[in-house]
Amino acid sequence: MKSGTDNRTNRESVFQFDQNTCLCAGAGSGKTSALVKMYCSLISGESSFGEAVPLERIVAITFTEKAAAEMKKRVRETLEQKLQEARDQAIWREHLRRLVWAPIKTIHSFCAGIVREFPLETGVDPAFTVLDDFEAQEQLEQVVHEVVMKGLFQQDSVVKGLVYNYGFSRSHYVGGLKEFLQRLSRKIYSSGLDWQQIDQMVEENHRQANACLLTAVHAIKGDCEKLSEVLHAGGIKQSAKCHADLEALVKSFRTLRDTWEGATLRERGGSLIALRHYIKGRWPNVVAPLKRTLESHLREVEMAYYQLLNREQLDGFQEVLKQVTWRYEQWKMKHGVLDFDDLQIKTRNVLRHNRTIREKLKERFKVIMLDEFQDTNQVQKEIVYYLSEDNRSESPVAEDSSIGLHPRKLYIVGDPKQSIYCFRGADVTVFLEVQSELAGAKNGGKNLSLCENFRSHRRLISFFNSFFNFIMRDGKEHYEINFKEDDHQDYQRESGDTGPCVELITMQGEENSQQQRRREAIAVSKRILEVVQPESDIII
Repeated sequence: MKSGTDNRTNRESVFQFDQNTCLCAGAGSGKTSALVKMYCSLISGESSFGEAVPLERIVAITFTEKAAAEMKKRVRETLEQKLQEARDQAIWREHLRRLVWAPIKTIHSFCAGIVREFPLETGVDPAFTVLDDFEAQEQLEQVVHEVVMKGLFQQDSVVKGLVYNYGFSRSHYVGGLKEFLQRLSRKIYSSGLDWQQIDQMVEENHRQANACLLTAVHAIKGDCEKLSEVLHAGGIKQSAKCHADLEALVKSFRTLRDTWEGATLRERGGSLIALRHYIKGRWPNVVAPLKRTLESHLREVEMAYYQLLNREQLDGFQEVLKQVTWRYEQWKMKHGVLDFDDLQIKTRNVLRHNRTIREKLKERFKVIMLDEFQDTNQVQKEIVYYLSEDNRSESPVAEDSSIGLHPRKLYIVGDPKQSIYCFRGADVTVFLEVQSELAGAKNGGKNLSLCENFRSHRRLISFFNSFFNFIMRDGKEHYEINFKEDDHQDYQRESGDTGPCVELITMQGEENSQQQRRREAIAVSKRILEVVQPESDIII
């Protein structure tokens, strides 16, 4: 997609819809404006498709109902302007008339339409209603309460142990068992995984923990043998302060090793944790690298040991979670209701398993556009990929990049720096994956950055570029966002403002997070009042 448009004019660009495109934008750089321009270019025939694309064949998915309404409003305003300027007004009147049926929706509203169209195939009551977040949370809370109370009444040892460890419910800002079960069950369901997949993942983690423990135990044995060799060769003077401690470490290891006959791998690993007592303090330079290696191996032993030790408790906890999710599903089925997660998962499943429906919807929708894609999740990604699938590379199951995409069908807009982490299962790594996959050789797409900022003042932009470049760099985790050159905003706003745009307000004191947030809010409110009403008598 290419554009030479100056956003300060009313001129429209001819968008080149020759590649799947990921638009990466910064705050205030006009993500929605770009999406509206792309949409209007499609329906007006001012795109590389060479012809107008019917409104009903363009899916535009936004994050909230408010955003969808705003996009429809801006599209309508553009069409009304076209109507006034055009010689042949009939076509623009028709566009305006049909705009009410245009699929400009939230992902949940879009999925609801598909589920209602194919109730038999998705296995739902055709007259189903949708629970809002509050109703779904309220019912899930009731189900959790019933499961926990039933376990306590029947003297279930697992439930009793969980209540003992977590507490029954929230107390003094600490979540109890009920809150933990609610949060985890929603997270599991929104992930789109079924219990068979989860059980397989747990079993795989158990296998990996065993392998890790076995490797670490052998590594610690080698570390202690190397340390013994250094001590025996006189690499550390006997008069050195740490010599006795290092000898005690080697002796302790050998003592533990002599007790291993007949012991399980978990028991061997558990006994080695006691060696952490001997690696405190500073070691001589000659064995300093060996200390770091030994510390790392002991950490691996400790993590693997406790994971294996808690396997029985984990299995019990999973059974309680299964009861919660099963009861919740039964309640929804009995009352003919679905929640937001159901809409997505049932849509994903019918697209995954019913090729006839998938083909029908792929033919119906020529272009798929998504706004705020940084707040999407894995299930939503699969839905979008199925609808954007290239007929030449059809795949029965969507697993990350396994689906070959149509070369000019999918357009996403988002800014990973603005991701609302974990909101309805949102996962910023999904955006990063799609961004990489679109630009890969298989899909031949393109990443474009929206860097021109027409909203913020020059000094604000200068500060944010410098500040984010400092704090958002060198991220090692897969979910961390690094501030790259393309993320820098270019100042475009005409402004003659003077004076500072950024002030640093410092506070002291040790408080909990809730108290600190309150103090910060009061401090910012006071400063705003001082700026806008310096003579005010209001006391905050």
